[in-house]
Order: sequence, then structure tokens, then C-alpha cells
Amino acid sequence: NDATDLLSLQWNPGEAKELIALSLSSGTLVVLEVGRDGAREVCSRHSVNANVVCWSPKGKLLSVGLRDGGVTQYSQRGLEVKRLLPCPNIFDGVAHQVSDLLWISSYQFAAIYTPQSNPTPGLPPPSVFAFLAAPKGAPTPNVVNFDDVFYNTADNPNHFFFIHIREWNIIVAASANGMETVVFGLSPEKVPRWEKWNLMETGRAEFPMENLSDESYAAGLALDHSSIIPVPLTDKAADSHPPSPILLLYSTYGVLCPFSVVSKSRPPEAIALLVSPPKPLPAPESRRAITTANNPKALPRSLPVPSAPHAPPPAPHAPPL
Repeated sequence: NDATDLLSLQWNPGEAKELIALSLSSGTLVVLEVGRDGAREVCSRHSVNANVVCWSPKGKLLSVGLRDGGVTQYSQRGLEVKRLLPCPNIFDGVAHQVSDLLWISSYQFAAIYTPQSNPTPGLPPPSVFAFLAAPKGAPTPNVVNFDDVFYNTADNPNHFFFIHIREWNIIVAASANGMETVVFGLSPEKVPRWEKWNLMETGRAEFPMENLSDESYAAGLALDHSSIIPVPLTDKAADSHPPSPILLLYSTYGVLCPFSVVSKSRPPEAIALLVSPPKPLPAPESRRAITTANNPKALPRSLPVPSAPHAPPPAPHAPPL
């Protein structure tokens, strides 16, 4: 259907790595199984107001952020409804939708809400970042509201990105309308709580200016765990940090920006758990290519990313985050 767009896509993070969940602009939820012979539909639910999909940490359940601000939890393959979480009462009567969702633990989520219609056309669309705690049996989730954390300066279609570093209890988020990433950390208190970190200016992961004057924004976010190069902290060779994960920012101008994720408070052995040298790929076997060249309508379209006029030369080392 030419009028249907892909809104959200996520691979299963657990043992069922062949499963991928999709939400479409029609409000439909789809689970596909991807194999050597292509993709086949496992199950789907039509017109369920699906806006964004998110697997549980072990991939056994699927949560779907809805256009009415609620969250529905489904079983992995049959999409049987397991739980309904209503929209939190924090928006003063203004209708909001779930625009992104991160399943942190068994009953805890990070959610980004946006108005169903932009109340200020021509200005950056507002967003609300909140943590939801929904223990089993609780009728409504407990909410910690951080309000707008992205300080949007563009008027692009709302799109957000999450990176969760579970081993360090850190969440990195970005917006298609913001120039900086936002970092949250879990406090070391007896009763831990999520806090928004204010990093030093030299330690922030930001999207670069294009042509020294044009702002660029998030078009992608990923974490690379294969670094084997120590991170230099100063000009002194001895002053370095063990090899660390690299946060990859992809900008709307097509520029890939790497930042080393440095933690000075953790021992080297804890940092080493997050990185491992890349392994050579096995010899490829003969298989049929997965392509939609002969059927351009097989999968929904995705939003285009502006092409880059030019890309800056790569830096010798990723700057620290």
C-alpha cells in the first residue's frame, strides 16, 4: 500500500533473533520471521493504534506504544494481549501519543510522548520524557516526568532513538529535532532512581554543524562493542582509558560521528566486559538474496534522509562522551 509507512522496527533481542516487530502508519502491528529464504509474516494485529514497538529485555514479550498514549503488552508470537497500561495523567487534558519506548526491566519503561497534533505549527514539536514503573497488579503506572529534555530546534517529523547500556545502568537518547544526545543514569542510592546527567561541554555527544552554520540532527544511533584501541585522555601517552564502547551518531547530513563512552568510576575489568575484538565472518554459503527489487511494495517505505553535500575527514580517535 503506497499510503502505508513504516513507523517502528525492532529485532528480537533474545533467543528468537529471527523475529522482527514492525508498526505501520495504518496502526497495524506485524511480527515477521526472517530467514535465508526471505521474510514471512508470523502474526499481525490490524488497526490497534500501534505507533512504536519494543521487545522486553529477553524478547519474550512485546510492548506497543499507542497513539492514545497507552501501552499494550503482547505475547511473542501469537500477539495475545497480556496487559494494558493507560496513558499517564500528566498532560493537562492534551491528547498525547507514545512516540518511543524502551523496556528497561520487567516492569520499568522509558517513554517519550508527543502531542497527537502539534499545538505550535512551524515551531519544534514538543516532547515529554518519562519513566514508568508498572509493577504487576498496579492499575496505573507510577510516573517520573522529566518533561522536555531534547530542547528541539527543528521541525522534522518526530523520531527518537534509545541506547541502553545495561551493565552501567545508562540510557542515551536522541531526537530527530535536537542537536545533542541526552544521558540518564541510575543513582547508586539504596532506592535507585533515574537522573538526567549534565555532562561537561567537552564530554557531550553532539551532532556537528554542517558548513559551519547549518544544524544537523539525529538520523540514527548505535553502540559498537568491538573497539580494541585505548582512548587517549590527554596528550600524554600514559594517560589513556581502556578500550571502550563507541557511540555512533548518524546525522541528517549523512555524517557518522563516533564518541568513546568513557567511565572513570569503573575498574578496568568492568569496562572490559563491554568490549571484545571483532570476529571474522564465516565463509558465506550460497543463498537467495533477500530483496524487494522485484516487488517494491513488499515492505513499507521509510522516511528519507537528506544526502550529505560532503563529509569531514575521519578523526584519528573518537572523542570521549
